[in-house]
Amino acid sequence: AEALFQRALKTKPGDPELRTSVAMAQMSQGRSEVALNELRTLASTEASTVGDLALISAMLRQRNVPGALAAIDGFQAKQPKSPQPETLRGQVLLAKADLASARINYEAALKKDPQYMPAIQGLAAIDMRESKPEVAEQRFATALASDPKNTAAMMALVDLKSRRASAADEVTKL
Repeated sequence: AEALFQRALKTKPGDPELRTSVAMAQMSQGRSEVALNELRTLASTEASTVGDLALISAMLRQRNVPGALAAIDGFQAKQPKSPQPETLRGQVLLAKADLASARINYEAALKKDPQYMPAIQGLAAIDMRESKPEVAEQRFATALASDPKNTAAMMALVDLKSRRASAADEVTKL
């Protein structure tokens, strides 16, 4: 695969997506340091965020939480109006079981986009960990009230309600 990406890269040497693909192929072949260096270069020099996202993913695969959080900081600098960086940070912090910091980041994402489902889902996951299924359900119900065609919110609400034995009749009503 790397050889094919290298050939394609010769036709478009500066293409950040191709460079990212080459780096990911190198990573899969065990050449992690070479790949990470290329991803760091892409993340720091390209306007495109494809290298940033690949770097975040690579850091997480290596369980390098500080590296992933640093990469998210760089990504956020490129996408200051997007809710995605805060959501990614929330996901990393949630995986670390830092619920308070994860919540802060998910809430910051929702300030940018109140209907951003990954942030709503993240907050609901925290609610469930804190044994507050009613609060989690309310998050999805609110999203659904704002957008009745939001199938992701509908499915999440059905899933949560179906988990609660006392809510079996409510699932049928949905």
